Amino acid sequence: MNNLINIGMQNNLTYRFQKHVHKYWEITYYFEGSGKNITENRDIYFQKGTIVCQPPGMIHEDISETGYKNIYFCVENFALAQPTPLILNDTPNSDFLYILRQLYYEFYYRPTHRLVTNAILNVLQQYMFILANDSAKSNFYVECFKRELVNNLSNCFFNVADALESVPLCKDHFRRLFKADTGTTPVEYLNRIRINYAKELLENSTLSVKNIAQMCGFDDQYYFSRVFKKQTGESPKLWKRDMN
Repeated sequence: MNNLINIGMQNNLTYRFQKHVHKYWEITYYFEGSGKNITENRDIYFQKGTIVCQPPGMIHEDISETGYKNIYFCVENFALAQPTPLILNDTPNSDFLYILRQLYYEFYYRPTHRLVTNAILNVLQQYMFILANDSAKSNFYVECFKRELVNNLSNCFFNVADALESVPLCKDHFRRLFKADTGTTPVEYLNRIRINYAKELLENSTLSVKNIAQMCGFDDQYYFSRVFKKQTGESPKLWKRDMN
């Protein structure tokens, strides 16, 4: 990475940043809040510690219901160049953010220190190599955990917190990785696939709501109905009636 074009910071809560495009690589670090980065071909969910690297010519915008803050910078060349956005996650100690803030300071408050600025860019580049490598490994664990959730779809004794203990990563860091990949938490992801299965059973079988709840991993029919209504806006019985 070299030739820093620009660097900026959104230090006030931002709820929407309109569609825009750059002819350079744009690397954005979200250090507060959460939201969604919308590109031409995918939605990227971000939260504290997410790093989104947008390639040149990619139209994108940010939307957040609760607000977010970020630091962004544009570079002419990018060592991890690829045709699609690259999503990374900072270390649990926010090491990348610490160095990035130093880059911001040097760029604006010591403009004559370009050798220092370039040196910091080189350090950031090395960190991004490390984070990209860690991300590839972490995505493996996310995929494995998603498969475990699917495999336990009907298991009412399955406990997500207990299952997380088997993941060889910091739990908070893994939850951030999981949400960046799926847009939701592990518990919400499990409930989502369970309710999707329940909808299929309601539509294509004559089973009772109680039996369907049990087949979808809920030992409490009434809790199942609450989760179902939260996701669909209707009770299981009303949803079945509307489908038939």
